Amino acid sequence: MIFLRLRKKTRIADLAAGSVATITGVVQSTHRLTIPPSGTACVYYALMEERFGHGERGRGRPLWFPDKFENKCVDFTVTDDSGTITVRESSERLKVRGGHREAGPVKGSKKRRFVAEFLHAGDAVVLRGRVDRSPDGAGFVLGAPEAGDLAIAITRQG
Repeated sequence: MIFLRLRKKTRIADLAAGSVATITGVVQSTHRLTIPPSGTACVYYALMEERFGHGERGRGRPLWFPDKFENKCVDFTVTDDSGTITVRESSERLKVRGGHREAGPVKGSKKRRFVAEFLHAGDAVVLRGRVDRSPDGAGFVLGAPEAGDLAIAITRQG
C-alpha cells in the first residue's frame, strides 16, 4: 500500500479484462452514504464508536472501550482523461488510506464518541485492483484481486 503511488499507472482506456492494474482518477458517484453520528455524505466509510465506562468487572478507573465497528461502501466510478471505470467491491475488501477523517461525540450521549475515515466524490485517488468486464459488457469493473484487497490511496481531497 505504501508504494501504491509509485507503481506504473494504466490509463482506463488501455485496461484489459482479467488483469491487475493501477489507475488514477477522480471519484464520482450519484449514490451517497451518510455517516450515522455526523451526517457527512460519502461513498465509503469506516466507523468506530467508543463508550466511556468501567471494565467488565465494574472496577478501576473508567476508560474508552471500542463498542461498534462498521464499514460501508456504495458503487462509484473513477474517471481519468481517457475514460471511466466502475468500482464495485464489498466494504470488507477495501483498504483506503490518506482519506478524510472526522471525530467527535455521538449526539445525545456524553459517554460515546466516534472516529470515521471516509472517501467522497471529488477525491483524486490511486487504485489497484482486478479489472473485469461489467455484467452488461459495456465497460469495465474494478474489484479486489483474488488474493488481497482493493487498495485505494487518496492523493488529493476534493
